[in-house]
Amino acid sequence: MQVSPPSSSGTEAGVGTLHAGADGRVARVNGAMARILGCTPEALLGRELAGLACEDDADAQRRVVEALYAGECTAARLELRYEPELDRSVWLDTALAARRDRAGRTVGVRVTALDIGERKRHEALQLQRHSLALQAAGLGLWEWRPQTGEFIVDVFWAMTLGYAVSQLAPSIDGVRQLWHPEDRERIGAALDRCLRGEAAEYSSEHRLRHQQGHWVWLMEHGMVVERDPDGRPLRFIGTAQDITQRKLAEQELRAAKEAADAGNRAKSMFLANMSHEIRTPMNAVIGLTRLVLDTELGPRQRDYLQKVHASSKSLLGILNDVLDLSKIEAQRLALECIPFALEEPLNNVANLFGAQVEQKALDLFFDVAPDVPMEAVGDPTRITQVLTNLVGNAIKFTEQGEVHVKLDVAERGDAGLLLRFAVRDTGIGLSEGQMSKLFEAFTQADNSVTRKYGGTGLGLTISRNLVELMGGHLAVAGQEGRGCTFTFTVRVQPAPGSGLALDLQRVRGLRALVVDDQETSRQIIGRLFAAWGMEADVVDNAPLGLQCLRERRARGQPYDVVLLDWRMPGMDGLAMARRMREEAAPGACPPFAVMVTAFGREQLLREGGDLPLDAVLTKPVVPSALFDILTRLRHPVPAAVAAQAVPPLGTCRFDGARILLVEDNLLNQEVAGGFLRGLGVALTVANHGGEALQALSHERFDLVLMDLHMPVMDGLTATRALRDRLQGEAPPVVAMTAAVLSEDRQRCREAGMADFVAKPVDPDELVQVLRRLVPARASAAPMACAPAAAPAEGVALPVALAGFDSAGALRRLHGDRAQLARLLQAFAAANRGVSQQLAALLAGGERRAAQHLLHTLKGSAAMLGLVDLSQQAAALEAALCSAGAGGADGPALPAVAACLDTALAAIDATAPVAPAGAEPGTAAPAAALSEVDRAALAGLLAQLGRFLDEQELIPDDLLDALRGWSQRLPGERIEALLQHLFDFDHAAAQADVEHLTATFRVPA
Repeated sequence: MQVSPPSSSGTEAGVGTLHAGADGRVARVNGAMARILGCTPEALLGRELAGLACEDDADAQRRVVEALYAGECTAARLELRYEPELDRSVWLDTALAARRDRAGRTVGVRVTALDIGERKRHEALQLQRHSLALQAAGLGLWEWRPQTGEFIVDVFWAMTLGYAVSQLAPSIDGVRQLWHPEDRERIGAALDRCLRGEAAEYSSEHRLRHQQGHWVWLMEHGMVVERDPDGRPLRFIGTAQDITQRKLAEQELRAAKEAADAGNRAKSMFLANMSHEIRTPMNAVIGLTRLVLDTELGPRQRDYLQKVHASSKSLLGILNDVLDLSKIEAQRLALECIPFALEEPLNNVANLFGAQVEQKALDLFFDVAPDVPMEAVGDPTRITQVLTNLVGNAIKFTEQGEVHVKLDVAERGDAGLLLRFAVRDTGIGLSEGQMSKLFEAFTQADNSVTRKYGGTGLGLTISRNLVELMGGHLAVAGQEGRGCTFTFTVRVQPAPGSGLALDLQRVRGLRALVVDDQETSRQIIGRLFAAWGMEADVVDNAPLGLQCLRERRARGQPYDVVLLDWRMPGMDGLAMARRMREEAAPGACPPFAVMVTAFGREQLLREGGDLPLDAVLTKPVVPSALFDILTRLRHPVPAAVAAQAVPPLGTCRFDGARILLVEDNLLNQEVAGGFLRGLGVALTVANHGGEALQALSHERFDLVLMDLHMPVMDGLTATRALRDRLQGEAPPVVAMTAAVLSEDRQRCREAGMADFVAKPVDPDELVQVLRRLVPARASAAPMACAPAAAPAEGVALPVALAGFDSAGALRRLHGDRAQLARLLQAFAAANRGVSQQLAALLAGGERRAAQHLLHTLKGSAAMLGLVDLSQQAAALEAALCSAGAGGADGPALPAVAACLDTALAAIDATAPVAPAGAEPGTAAPAAALSEVDRAALAGLLAQLGRFLDEQELIPDDLLDALRGWSQRLPGERIEALLQHLFDFDHAAAQADVEHLTATFRVPA
C-alpha cells in the first residue's frame, strides 16, 4: 500500500529522509534526518536500518522492513523511537516505502521521518496527570482487547492485589483465575451483555484473590470504546476501585441488625409466651378489688379502692396491647380460616359499643353493600378486633355527630374476595403531620391527645399488622376538625356451599316508606330497598311521611311497610304510628309499622303503651335483621303451624347420602347414628380406622365422619392411608373429636381432613358441615322431619345432679327423653368398675391404657350431658399426657372417682323406662326469642368467649349486658355464668358460654 510522507510544519527541510540499499543498510541520509537524530550523516551511513530503532520498538520495525523487502507490502507507517546513540532516543513519525527497479525487484527502502518528541512528551505528561488523578480517587485502569484476549492493567490496579504489573499475565484468562468462584458466572454474564451491545456499560462488585491469599472486593465499571466495521468489540476499557472496607462495614452492620432483630424477636417471643402469666395476676387484682368494692366500706377506703380498680384496668389495657404487639412481632399470631357470617363482626361491634354510643348521643350506622355475600371463610375474630379498635377510636374522638361503618367488596378474583371496611366519623380529625406518624407503635396524634383521651398508641399499630397478615392494607384520610376515615381491606375466600343467602323474591315489589331525620340512615336503608327490588320513598320528618301515606292511599297504591325512627324532632315515630292507625280507613289494614331506634327497646315499649307496633328494629341496622322482619311481616306463619314447627336442624334432609361413621364408643355410635339416620342418611359404622379402610375398599361413600382416638388404627393414620389409596377419589373426611385446640385442627388439616366437628357434637354444627360437603344429596327444598311427639313426661332424668346438662343432651337426641334415660342406664352399667380399673392401671404404671379409658369416659359423659364428670376425666387425661412417670394421679383420681360415683348414684335413683304408650318427644324449648334477639345474644356470647380464651378480664359493659339478659331469661344459665366470671372460674364460664350458645343458636 502507498502512504503519504509525514506532514511537516510547512518546509521540506524539516522532514528527514534516509535510504537503505538492497542489503538493508543506510546508503544515503539528508541533513534534516541527521539534525533530528542529533548526529552527523556519517554516523548513520552503513548502519542496519532495522537496528536504528530502540530495543522496545525494534521488533515492530524489523517486521515491517522484512515485509517490504519480501514484497509483502509496499509501504507502512509507524510511530517509534530511533536510538542514534546509546541511552538516547528520539520519537519519530516514520513512513517506510519500498524502492523497486524496472523488473519490480525491491532494491531498497526509503524512510521519511518527522520529529514528534514534543508531542509525545506532552502526551506522557497528560497521561501521568490522569494516572495520578485516578490513583488519588482510588481507581485502577484496565484495558481488554477481546479479539486477542490481551488484558492490560496499570500499576495501581496491580498494587491493589499486591502485584507488580510484570507479575501478572497480560491476558483475560490470567485475570479469570483471580476471580472468586462464586462470582465468576455473574462477572462473565455482565461482560457478555456489554460485548453483545445489550448494555451500554459494565458494572460489577466482585472479589479477586490478593497475592497473600485473602479476597479483595473491587467495584468495576467499563464500556466498549472501539468496534470493527462488523460491530465486533476491539477495545474494552474500565476502572476498578477497592471497596473491601465498605463491604466489611456492611457485613458488620448486617450482623448487628440481625443480632438486634434476634434480640427483638426473643423479647417479643418471651412476652408472647408470658401473656397468660402476666394477665392472670392482673385479673385477680381487678376482680378482687371489684369484690371488695361490693362490701361495706368507708368513704376513704372506697375512694382508694375505686382508684386502684381504675388504675388496674388501665394497666391491663396497656399490657394487653403490648402483648398483642409482641405476638405479632414474634410471629406467634396464627390466623383462623373458618366459615363465618360477614355480619358477625358488625353485630359484635354493635353489642360492645351500643351503650357508649347512646351515652354520648351519637349515631352509629352500618352500611353493607348489597353485593356483599352473607358468608365467607376467614378470621372473624381478628376482623372484629380491627373493627373494634377503629370504631372505639371513632367514638372516643367524636363528641357529636355520627360514626359510619361501610362494608363492600373491593375486588373479586381467583385469589378470593377483597373486603373493604371504612369507618368514618365526624370527630376532631387529623392534620397531615398527625396522619404521617399515626401507625407508629406507642404513638398518638400528639401529646395533647394522649393527655386528654389516654391510650397506649398501640391499637392502630396492632390493627395495621393484623390487616397486613390478612392480605390487606390500612389507610387513613381526614382533615383537622372535620373528622377522618379509616379504610382497611382483608382477603377472604368464598364460603363453599354456603346456605346463607337472601331470597329477594320474598320482598321484591314491596312498597315501603322510610321516615328518619338522619340523612345517613335514610340513604343506607333506601339503597338496600332499591337493591332488593322494593319501591321505597324516604322523607326526613313525620308530617311529610303522613302526607306521603295519604297520597299513596289516594292513588290506590298504599305502602306495605313504614320504617319509623323513634326519636325525631317535632312529631316522633310513636306519634306518627298512632296517627297512621287513626287515619286508616274503616276496615282497611294500615301498613306495617316497624320502629327503628338506637335507644332502649324496653323504654320504647313502655312509652308505646297499647300502641300495636308490628316490629322493633335496633340501630345500627344490619341487612339480614331488616330482611327477616320484612319477610315475617309479608309471610306470617299461622299460629297453628308455628306450634307444630320442628327445630331448625330438622328442616334439611340428606336422603340417600351414604356416610361412614368411624367411632369406637358404642354410646357415641348410637347417638350420632340415630341423629344421622333421622336426616335420611344411609349409615355404615366402623369401630376403628382399620375397619374403615376395609369398608372403603369395596363401598363408595359421600362422607366419612372420623373419630381421632381409636384402638387398632387412629383417625389421623386412617385418613392419611385413605388419601394414599384412593387419591383423588377419596370422599371428604370430617374429624369428630373432643380435642379442640388449634394444634389439633392443624393436625387434621395436614392429614387431609376437610372439616372439624367438636365433641360432644352439636347437631346444628354437624348439619352445617353436611350442607357444605354433601350438597348434592340435600333436598332441593327444605323437608320437614316427622312431627315431634309430645314430651314424655313420665321419663325421669337425674336433673338434680350437679353438672348435668340435660338440655344439651336432649338437643343432641332430638329431644328424646326416653332414649336419654336408656343411654344413661347403659352408661351406668358400663362404667361401674371404671374407678377400680383406673386405680389398678395407674398402680401398675400402665398410663397409656389409663389415658384411653379416661378418653372414653370423657367422651361418653360429655355426650350425655354429664359435664362435671367429663371435665374431671379430661383434666386427669391431660395430666397423664403431660406428666412423667409417677406424677399427676394423686389428687385427680379421687376427684374422678367421686364425680363418677355421684353420677352413677343419681342415674340409679331415676326410673329407667318411660310410661307405657309414651313416645319420644322434644325437650322444653328455650325462652322464645326472635332471630334478631338470638343473634344479639349469640354475638355477645361469642365476644365473651374470646375474652375467656385469652384469659383476659371481662369488660364492664359485657357484664352489664349479661345482667340485662339474665333478667330477661331468668331460667337459663346466665346467672351461673355471671357467678363463674366473678369467681374467675374461666373453665366453668366457658362451659356456660358453650351451653348458652347451643341453646340460643340462630337457625341456619
